[in-house]
Amino acid sequence: MAFATLELTHPATGIKKKSPIGFSWTTLFFGPFPAFFRGDWAFGFIMIISAFFTFGISSLIFPFIYNKMYFKKSVEGGYVVSASSKPIDIIASKLNMRVPVGEVV
Repeated sequence: MAFATLELTHPATGIKKKSPIGFSWTTLFFGPFPAFFRGDWAFGFIMIISAFFTFGISSLIFPFIYNKMYFKKSVEGGYVVSASSKPIDIIASKLNMRVPVGEVV
């Protein structure tokens, strides 16, 4: 189970998606498939290629970093936090980055 779950909304399009924060159990058990199901094709292929070149060792590293990378990519794409399962300041300190919170109209 993730540390927290954020609901992200793109202000221009209104598209919503969820972003877990913390350790990714699904990435640990299913490898790149969670990335593909989220539509994160680039990072899914990066997982496959790095697992090939590291003989699978990278598959033990990605569960620790994937959720943060997915959240960061979403924020860079214009998404803002519209709901959170924990206080934003606690999540921001865990991520060690600014968490954009927005009003959704």
